[in-house]
Amino acid sequence: MRGAIKEDLGVIGAVAVSVTTKDTTSSAMSTRLLCYVSDTMEKAFICREALISLGIIHTNFPNVSTVTSPNIAASMENSEDVTCSCPRRRPSPPPVPTSLPPGLKATEEHVESLKEWLLDYYGVLQHLIKADGTPRRTVDLQPQNRHSVRQTHHVPSPFHLADRVPQGMKKKTVTDAWNGYHSVPIREEDRHFTTFITPWGRYRYKVAPQGFMASGDAYNQRFDAIISNFNDKVKCVDDTCMWANSIEAAFFSGM
Repeated sequence: MRGAIKEDLGVIGAVAVSVTTKDTTSSAMSTRLLCYVSDTMEKAFICREALISLGIIHTNFPNVSTVTSPNIAASMENSEDVTCSCPRRRPSPPPVPTSLPPGLKATEEHVESLKEWLLDYYGVLQHLIKADGTPRRTVDLQPQNRHSVRQTHHVPSPFHLADRVPQGMKKKTVTDAWNGYHSVPIREEDRHFTTFITPWGRYRYKVAPQGFMASGDAYNQRFDAIISNFNDKVKCVDDTCMWANSIEAAFFSGM
C-alpha cells in the first residue's frame, strides 16, 4: 500500500477488528473494519467511513446542515445586531487623517501608540497565533506551471533593496501585505485550471494561488503600480520599508 505522495506505507499484514464508541448518553455505536499493520507508521489512523459509522463526524462533513429559526434569520440581516468576534468590513476606507490623533505627539514615547492608532483606524491587521499547529494549505501546481507562460516583471534583489535604505537619523516603517496573492483575481473562464481534489470534493481558486509561476510577477506588477507615487520606500514582494526625517512625517507617509 502507498500513501498520498506514493510512499511505501510498510504494511506487513491486516486483521479484522470491531470498534465501539459511546456518546454522551452512553449509547453504543460500533463498526467493523480492516486494520492494517505497518512497521513504519508511528500513529494509528481511522478512515472517514469508520468515523461516520461511529458517529464521530457528520455524514456530510465538513458541510453540516443547520436549522435557523425565523427570528435568528431576521436578526442576521442587520449586521449591527450580530455580536460575534468576526471583523467588520467597511465598504470604503476611512478618510485620510489630516492631524495627529488627540493626545498623541510625534515623539519617541508615542511611536507605539501612533502605530496602534493607525492599525485600529484602518482595521486591516489583526495579530493571530496558530496555537493548534494546523498545516498551511498547499496545492501542487506543477502541471499548470509546465504549460503556462510566465509574466515577467523585473524586481531588484533583496540585497540591492536593503542597500537603498538610508542609514543615520531616519525613522523607518515596515509593512507586510495581508494575503497579498489573494488580492489578484483570476478570470472566471480560467479558474477551472486551478481545480484540485480533496476528500470533501473538488475546489478551485478564484484568486492567484501560491505556487503558480505567474502569481508572483502578476502580484508584484500590480503592487508596484499602486505605490509608484510613494517616495522614500523600497518593496520586496509584499514587504515594504519606508523612511522619513521625523515621526510626524513617517505617520503621514504613504497617505
